[in-house]
Amino acid sequence: MRRGSRSLLKISFFGALVLLILFAIFAGGEAAGPHGTRLQVARQTLLDSGAPWASGMVEQQQQYRDWVVRHGISSELRIFDSISTTAFLNSASVARLESEGKFSFQRRAYLSLQFAVLRISFLVLASLRLWIFVVLGAVVWARRSLRVHTANDILGETSNGRLFYSGIKVGLDRVNEQGLPEKLITGLATLQSAELSTTKGTDLGKVLHHFGAETETSLALASMIVHYAEVPGYVAARDETALLDRSFKGAPLGEVAAVALMNALELQREYRAGRGIHGEQDLAVFAPLEGSAVDKLDTEQYGAYLQRALQRCLTPTMRRELGAIPVQDLAVVILAMEAGKIMAFEKEAGKWVRRSNFPQLSARAVLHSVAAFAQEFNSDSRGRIRRALIYASRSSVYAPVHFPVDLSDSTRALRQWTELLLAGPHELSAVSDDVELYGIVCDAHQAWNQMLLDAIMTGAPEVIGGMYATHGNLFFMPLRTVLILMRKIVSRPILQRLEELVNHVSQKQKLQTLSFEQVHEDGGAHPLMTHERCVTPFSLLEIKQIAERHGLMESEVREWSALRVVLSSFGWIARRVGDYSVPPCSVIFTVFKVEPLLFGSNEVGMLGKPAMVPFRGTRLAQKWGKNWQVRFAQVDRVTMAEDAQDFGKKLEGFEEEIVDEEGALT
Repeated sequence: MRRGSRSLLKISFFGALVLLILFAIFAGGEAAGPHGTRLQVARQTLLDSGAPWASGMVEQQQQYRDWVVRHGISSELRIFDSISTTAFLNSASVARLESEGKFSFQRRAYLSLQFAVLRISFLVLASLRLWIFVVLGAVVWARRSLRVHTANDILGETSNGRLFYSGIKVGLDRVNEQGLPEKLITGLATLQSAELSTTKGTDLGKVLHHFGAETETSLALASMIVHYAEVPGYVAARDETALLDRSFKGAPLGEVAAVALMNALELQREYRAGRGIHGEQDLAVFAPLEGSAVDKLDTEQYGAYLQRALQRCLTPTMRRELGAIPVQDLAVVILAMEAGKIMAFEKEAGKWVRRSNFPQLSARAVLHSVAAFAQEFNSDSRGRIRRALIYASRSSVYAPVHFPVDLSDSTRALRQWTELLLAGPHELSAVSDDVELYGIVCDAHQAWNQMLLDAIMTGAPEVIGGMYATHGNLFFMPLRTVLILMRKIVSRPILQRLEELVNHVSQKQKLQTLSFEQVHEDGGAHPLMTHERCVTPFSLLEIKQIAERHGLMESEVREWSALRVVLSSFGWIARRVGDYSVPPCSVIFTVFKVEPLLFGSNEVGMLGKPAMVPFRGTRLAQKWGKNWQVRFAQVDRVTMAEDAQDFGKKLEGFEEEIVDEEGALT
């Protein structure tokens, strides 16, 4: 049940309760009925007792009653008469005991209680209506005062006169179509800002105005950057300072931010106009980023250098998605990345150093401190911006680039740019290769996933005909079938670029590993996280051996050397088949155990297939459930042969005994 429905039920219940109370109080007839008769009898009984205090009690009650008759209502009079009757009868019993000489201390206290009951009941009834209205007013006031008051102040939000901050509990009184809260709690990481008029006169303010990206949020972020003019645009890690000094002349943060913002918004304007979308056909775009032509890049040169990197790291699909993002969103992302450096950098002993290894999280904190961010951007835009910032670094433990599975296409495209903006000038070439490779792999995987599922759904014979599934979580496809599907997805220029990138990235990672092993001779954690590692391309000798072993063409093996990164990056390729580990090339000899004379098997029920690729069935199970295997030819058991000789033995039914580490036979 939605929060609005629950609130309506609460209001309805509360209103019905109030009406019931009012009806009980204000409804009814006169008090001259049975209550009046009983009261006269009780009053006379008390007077007949002859107690010296009885007449005083009756006189006092009569004064109270006369006031209620003049100012009260019938219901109040009936209640007071009923209470008075009970008090008179109780007092008469005490008077009778007093006349018998049995008037103890407890009975005196009990008699005093009857006098108190008359006084208190009169006071309550005399002010009952006022009390009801006061209680109702207090309830209304409390409901209104407990609401969070939103204001554009330094903290953004206050509540009940106290400072209020919470990033966890958010009301659901205002949600979007997906049920997510539109409300955003403002953060406390507020930086000092320059005057707005000063900001608009700077290069940064002029760029925002030129591209129509001026918002309160973007101007607030720009004002922070302008105020901290002494902060440098880039600060390297402690062991990379010399690399940065050799590649970049240095510039203040405001200058770097203005150039980065201008080049990025210029490129997005081209995408919005439909230009530069299909730049993948121009091989000049794929030219490596080299800064050796200039000893040190100045800000303008680095801006052009960065723009080329921003262009080539996006696939055509990503360029279309980025062109559809509002320019205000893109400007806020870039300015937040630059403003986050203010918190991430600090000066120590006259030298600027990195205080934080997570400048992308500092960028998010600074952005959340801008009060206007919650009013100018809806939850969809805020979610896209926030995720692009958090996942900006693939090396961060907070943002493994292959792990997020819920990124939208526009968020993924925006994330490509934030990783380049996070890199320093000395890192841009290597980071560009990583980002461009991920873009190609991601687009190819989305197309592969859709094409394979569609082919299986429609039962395409050219695909289904050569596929086999086990009763476990594996299915097998001929390598040539995989390549046929991949060629429909990946064009020849993209395939060539993919081969180059796999070579560049794997070589870089190999050098990182060797350098790490030289420094840490006693071992230690691997310098690369699992999700960062790229498959190593085949050498010329390996290509020749795999082709000869499985009866393939060398060109097919060369294509597979690059294309397998698409499937391995997203967990398609299986690592084990039975008791055997799949070799790094992922092309194996398979021997299936099937029913005799079925599927082309031999007389012992064995069916052998070379050049097969083993796949995990996890994604198929997510699509069609645990019985996904019924869509393929099913086998009873599968084993893997190491070479052609072992392949022939297994086809004849011979099984090799495998001795594990503990000496047990398998």
